Amino acid sequence: MTVADLHIHTMYSPDSLIEPSKLYEKAKKMGLDIICITDHSIFEESAGIESIQDPGQGPLIIKGVELATDAGEMLIFGLKNNFWKRSLKGLDLLPSAKKVLNEVQDMGGVAIWAHPFRAYSLMHYGDDLKRFDQIKIIETLNGNNSDAENKDAFEYAKANGYKMVGGSDSHTLHNVGKCLTLFEDKISCENDLIKALKGSKYMPISYSDYMSKDLTKLIK
Repeated sequence: MTVADLHIHTMYSPDSLIEPSKLYEKAKKMGLDIICITDHSIFEESAGIESIQDPGQGPLIIKGVELATDAGEMLIFGLKNNFWKRSLKGLDLLPSAKKVLNEVQDMGGVAIWAHPFRAYSLMHYGDDLKRFDQIKIIETLNGNNSDAENKDAFEYAKANGYKMVGGSDSHTLHNVGKCLTLFEDKISCENDLIKALKGSKYMPISYSDYMSKDLTKLIK
């Protein structure tokens, strides 16, 4: 099994105060297996951030991105570069979700809808829930959402057969690890994560679940 925080922002995001080295040390003390750094709309700018990881020790650092589109924000893993700056050049500030998802598919990556029912978000879906149709993974346990917003996401995912993940959406060290994803598989690299998200068994859990419950029973 693997426990991961799939949604963390560092100081490379304009709205986060987290220094990568301090993030790593806290996640290590918490016993997390993976921390995913998903800064807003950047990738190459934080090149080398994985080097803070202790060789042969956890947690594993995997870098993705949180990208705003015309259909909401998504977490993307499997990036090779700032692809939207190349292929989406000249488009509006919020690129087409469909075009972005086609690019992600071509790269062999995976995308997750981030906090889809967050009511105050400028990218809130409103009643147009068909925008979910291209992605079958939803963040239903987000550390910055209200309980009601997470509940809405959970109920929608359950009713429509979507896979569910959790992430802290941390912008301060205090929230790191608050919400997590428990994977049945052992994940040791980015390709493992992508493969697991596409086809493995996993579920969102809280940090208190992680510390107090039998994970083997949880995932079953």
